[in-house]
Amino acid sequence: GVILSEWLTKQNADVSTNQALLDELFVDSRYAERPTIGDTAIIAHATSDVLRQYYEACYLPANMAVTVVGDVDTAQVRATIERLFAAWKPSLPQHPHSRYTIPAYRQKAARIATAPNEKKIQFEAMTRIEPVGSILTAGDMQGYALRMVTSRLIRQRMAQYSFGDYAYSDGQMGRGAFFEGGDVWLSSATLSPEDVSGGILDFLQCQQQIL
Repeated sequence: GVILSEWLTKQNADVSTNQALLDELFVDSRYAERPTIGDTAIIAHATSDVLRQYYEACYLPANMAVTVVGDVDTAQVRATIERLFAAWKPSLPQHPHSRYTIPAYRQKAARIATAPNEKKIQFEAMTRIEPVGSILTAGDMQGYALRMVTSRLIRQRMAQYSFGDYAYSDGQMGRGAFFEGGDVWLSSATLSPEDVSGGILDFLQCQQQIL
């Protein structure tokens, strides 16, 4: 009941239009078929035994990450983690985990998504890009710092543009990590109902100047 109540509270215009964008991004992959909150038909008929079996089969140290931040003795913390988790074994047979990928785009695509209660016109563009990888070396940290500085500069410039005489408002763009194996370059703007096409052109021009 709690899960279904949460699902109901999120059935609004933003959810339906955002799902349309995610469908484009995930290109008919498993991610498009499986929303995070789950299938309401399955949720409504799930038993406590099924949920408990899932928990015992999947919530294991091998599927977890432990993060410790602070002025600590690294060796001591590592030994403590190993002592607490090493003996934690699955009580049920393990099923191999499937790794799902997203197929390459066949062509550029655009979609117009509408909702009865939507109160604004939003333009969003998404381009899949190669992931940057983990930060493991000093060189990786330098690249990370450069991305952070660049991101802040972009936000400042987009904020300056918001005071200009454009047919859009609240312009934003930046890099996002959406899924394993791929990042996304995102850009968005709120358009004026009086000049939707002009707002898109204004925003794309401002974005191109920054790039």
